[in-house]
Amino acid sequence: MLITVEGDYDTQDDCHDPPAGGGSYSITVNMQNFVFIIGKPVVCMGESFEAHETAYAGDNSSCSQLIYINGIPVCRAGDISRSSSCHTFSGITVQNQNFVYEG
Repeated sequence: MLITVEGDYDTQDDCHDPPAGGGSYSITVNMQNFVFIIGKPVVCMGESFEAHETAYAGDNSSCSQLIYINGIPVCRAGDISRSSSCHTFSGITVQNQNFVYEG
């Protein structure tokens, strides 16, 4: 699976009544500033990013079991982010690099 870098995104479903908050949200990196792919920082599990409400990249049931930065697993294509509310995500889409894979 491709490794996720800053600017890749996850798509959040609507929730609430009336439906609100759906859309694709770009992931920004604040947790680490020393591992980069093509000049973009690698996304680690738990990285918070702005969505309809705060979202967190990846979760404990996904993310790499082989590659870690400071003991935190990196995110990969398809890893599902989580939200601080009822919104669900469909999985990270990697669009900013196509050559660094796990495995």
